Amino acid sequence: MPRRHNTVTQFASNIPQEVKSVLRGLNDEIRLAVIIALMKNTKMSFADLKRLLNLNSSSLSHHLSILQNGGLITNFVELGRNHRSYYMITELTKSVLESLFDIIVIPQRLEEPRHFSRAELDRIFVDASVHRRFESPSSPTPLTPTPIVYAGTQFSRP
Repeated sequence: MPRRHNTVTQFASNIPQEVKSVLRGLNDEIRLAVIIALMKNTKMSFADLKRLLNLNSSSLSHHLSILQNGGLITNFVELGRNHRSYYMITELTKSVLESLFDIIVIPQRLEEPRHFSRAELDRIFVDASVHRRFESPSSPTPLTPTPIVYAGTQFSRP
């Protein structure tokens, strides 16, 4: 049994700690909900996140720490009368989500539009700022992104 553990550890040690931290941050529904909430609202306080996600303080604090350790969110204080602390996603988060969207959601050019359910739209088409133009550096013309159709309405990526 120890031999197997050593082999797993040996392979896993090839992944840089920074990458492991990002993957850990994305590997939980609560943390994904926090990221989505911050994408939709730009910045949110601890109390706002707690109320929106209906979480207790201990649980939210734990998940925010993991996201911060992974470099996926940042915390800052706005000085002023209220002197409140806020959270927002980082450029790393935007880049990771853009890359995942391009690799997984639009893996190839499709001629027919793909029909998404409401749940799929909520998951992959949260904020147009996350999506970037999908162009191939090797081709002179941009690749055509897959049209997204929901309830008869066609959405396109910017």
